[in-house]
Amino acid sequence: LLLTPVRLDDEVWVRWPSIAAGVAAVPVLYAAVRVLLGTRAGLLAALGLAVSPLASAFSDYARGFALSTLGLVIASWACARLGTGGRRRWWWVYAGGAALAVCSEYNAVLFLVCMVGAMLVLRARPWWETVVLGLAPMATLAPWLHQLQRGFDYDKVTKIAPLFPAPSPGVVRDVCVALFFGRHGVDAAAPVRSLLLAAIVALLVWATVMLRRRPQRRVAAWLLAGTLVGTLLLHAALRLVDIGIFEQRYLTGLIPLCAALLAGGLDSLRWRPAVPVAAVLLVAAGAGIVILRHGREIEPDYMRAQQAPAA
Repeated sequence: LLLTPVRLDDEVWVRWPSIAAGVAAVPVLYAAVRVLLGTRAGLLAALGLAVSPLASAFSDYARGFALSTLGLVIASWACARLGTGGRRRWWWVYAGGAALAVCSEYNAVLFLVCMVGAMLVLRARPWWETVVLGLAPMATLAPWLHQLQRGFDYDKVTKIAPLFPAPSPGVVRDVCVALFFGRHGVDAAAPVRSLLLAAIVALLVWATVMLRRRPQRRVAAWLLAGTLVGTLLLHAALRLVDIGIFEQRYLTGLIPLCAALLAGGLDSLRWRPAVPVAAVLLVAAGAGIVILRHGREIEPDYMRAQQAPAA
């Protein structure tokens, strides 16, 4: 639908929805985190998303991952408003973001279920309102269920069945490291990846504890950490019953949640230079990513792929 009005003979045009969605997610995340944690944390979270290696990689990838992430960030913004006393009309914003997310990537349903669960725990709205209006946008996926089933039916026929390993400790480690550090983190030696995972978990737990210490930030702790943990567990559980979606490209919606949690934790420190120091480090990391990616074909080379069957 989004590609209908554009030329399809140039890969830039094929990638434009992902590029636009990846860029748009940055200010929307700022707006969401600003509601929950203030301007400083909002700016730092947005910067973290902007320089995320995996988020930038999928923002030029011609699939629905960046679109789905944008939809989930919009839904999170609406939930932040609703959880802090916003008017009921914010459910319309939530509905738009949730519909965009599930129509771009069907596994976004798992994120939304966890987000609705966090809202129920917060009791910020009547339970029936949260359940009905929180789950209703998922019905927009219903008209496409027959196509989804058709896709499964064509596995190993005209479609290559993806081979995803079960979520063993090593797989969980590599997926989580990739979410933070991109493919370069996964290329590190196994002991280094284990240390990186330990650092990631420690930082996220620390950030959650810092937020829960302040009563005014309780909403942020539940909405961000609750959705993050619940989504990981649901994806892992489905992989155990042979639904293969425990893979970093299906979990890109967790990157904004991690950025927001860590930004909130840093902003909760009494050492006020923590946020500007973190911002300088993130800008340096972003510059490194630009230098690393400039002039390189990170994804498959489409021109060479086109020449191969032509020959």
